[in-house]
Amino acid sequence: MTSFVPKEQLDLAVEGSEKAFVKIEEVVPNEGPREVAEVATEMVKTASNIDRSIEPPLGEAPLVTPPTIYETELSNGLKVYGIQSDELPLVNFSIRIKGGQLMDDPALPGVANLMTDIMQEGTATKTPEELEDAIGQIGANISMYTSSEHITITANCLARYFGETVAIVEEMLLEPRWDEAEFDRIKKNQLNRIKQRSANASTIASQVSNRIMYGDDHILSQPISGTLESVEKITIDDLKDFYDKNYSPNLSAFHIAGSVNEKDVSDALTGIESKWDNKNTSIPEYPVKEASDEDMIYFANFDNAKQSTIRVQRMAIPRNDPDYFPLTIANYGLGGNAGAKLFQVLREDKGYTYGAYSYVPSSTVAAPFTAYSDVKSNVTPESVQAFKDVMQSYKDDYSSEDLEKARNAIIKKEARDYETLNQKLSILQSISTYGLPKDYIRRNQEELKKYTVDDMKTIMDKYIQIDKMSYIVVGDAKTQLEGVEALQIAPVVKVDENGNPVDQKIEVN
Repeated sequence: MTSFVPKEQLDLAVEGSEKAFVKIEEVVPNEGPREVAEVATEMVKTASNIDRSIEPPLGEAPLVTPPTIYETELSNGLKVYGIQSDELPLVNFSIRIKGGQLMDDPALPGVANLMTDIMQEGTATKTPEELEDAIGQIGANISMYTSSEHITITANCLARYFGETVAIVEEMLLEPRWDEAEFDRIKKNQLNRIKQRSANASTIASQVSNRIMYGDDHILSQPISGTLESVEKITIDDLKDFYDKNYSPNLSAFHIAGSVNEKDVSDALTGIESKWDNKNTSIPEYPVKEASDEDMIYFANFDNAKQSTIRVQRMAIPRNDPDYFPLTIANYGLGGNAGAKLFQVLREDKGYTYGAYSYVPSSTVAAPFTAYSDVKSNVTPESVQAFKDVMQSYKDDYSSEDLEKARNAIIKKEARDYETLNQKLSILQSISTYGLPKDYIRRNQEELKKYTVDDMKTIMDKYIQIDKMSYIVVGDAKTQLEGVEALQIAPVVKVDENGNPVDQKIEVN
């Protein structure tokens, strides 16, 4: 049994406990990497009549056969996408409203995020407790969240309670309670979460990244939850105004996967169709900052950090760009899985981290290609150098073997992408959010079979330009900044937790 008690209050521990010793690694400058010990173990093979040293030949890569997707549009502009799946008597569905943080006033960020919090706190006819009880009585789950580009309501239930679950979602969507007491509570919670951001290196890295990638004038450079100053100013009238202007069916889509047919779905949505008026709302457009023509290191101080967060980024493309899919294939062997180069070098070979990855975000606007990891503080400079070296060598040495490995893995993965209701729902959401064709997975697979090594090198030359990357490092400046500067990879700019340049000199040990 383990007891965790406040400092100096050992009398609260379980009787008979002994004080545990926790070793805390000291953060020091320029310590250098330690050798990773290799443990030799003798493997005892299980007796078998099969020669398991001979790998059996692979069969033909299976191309996915997608289920039938139906699509319609209601009279108020709400689009409906559905897959009927009768394997289990279950239903998963969502309503996604485009906009999200993009609809926020740049002078008052945080309103969109507060909206989905208050809309889960009761309805015009139900208190929060009564709403929770109504959902629980039918064994359903309903939740809402705000992202940078959309607001999403998700739900799942037994098929026989589908109509009742949609009715509750309809009530939450169209009849918010606007409870002042609940608003004050969730506003205080949001302010507390904002205060806690400075204690999380990964959150700081995200804030710095967004400011660097999108620039001061783009709404996505702001934290989605707002700032202390902005949230303090937000009133419940601001939320009502946001709701009246931006919650519109012409920006929305209903997605459903499960054991209900198209007519049942149409019948269940009758209320939403007749009561939810189209406001012909549009999403503001912001100019996207051009990808940088030079590399730069942005270092944000996090005193005494035991880990450093590292991001290597360059502005790339939106999800519906023709280059998106080939770029994900090119990235697969770099950081798209635990067998990729970044993971193997930074974790397996050097022991700097538990994992290192890279990815291409799905976004309706241009988003940055990103490689990232949390590493031990004492190897921060070495890790920054390792990122650059691995990315460069991966591009230079990319081979037909790398492409074939990616091809086999992606085709086999996508063959399973319609297995669960959640996966089916996710595909429907991608189709509606990014304007993709209903058979986009099949088309991707057909394209994938045609790609060549030259295609992959061309796409990497276009988007993974090693000498034009932005490095975001969040770590202990006293011990690690000097080592990062000594790399001479790129000019180093010291920034605060919001990405603003700072001039004060940091005392280096």
